[in-house]
Amino acid sequence: MNPASVLAALDRALAGNGETVTLRRLTGDIAFDVECRAIVRGEVPDEARGDQVQDDSRVIISASEIIAAQWPGPRPESSDTRDWRVPVRDDQIRIAGRWRYIEEAMPIYLRGELVRITLKVRG
Repeated sequence: MNPASVLAALDRALAGNGETVTLRRLTGDIAFDVECRAIVRGEVPDEARGDQVQDDSRVIISASEIIAAQWPGPRPESSDTRDWRVPVRDDQIRIAGRWRYIEEAMPIYLRGELVRITLKVRG
């Protein structure tokens, strides 16, 4: 499998079974938004970890919309080497009309290409 075929399969699955969400990154007073198709699932609290609350969700998104929209805009001058396109803690996501906060993002790369992101969302 190559990254393009994996992205195409994920995009088809999200188109047929997902919902539209909006990712937002605030940079100063500027909001960078992108609409994405996503699968949103409530999360069962893990008593052993103790860090999940009832409003936690897992959200799966494709990298397609992020890449096409060049979200979240130009990369700032910095020595930070992380992938600027991957959401970070305190970025926001609107699900079913309600803004929530991203706690964690787990990107998946195939042959060095960003293809999928799983988000832990709270709120």
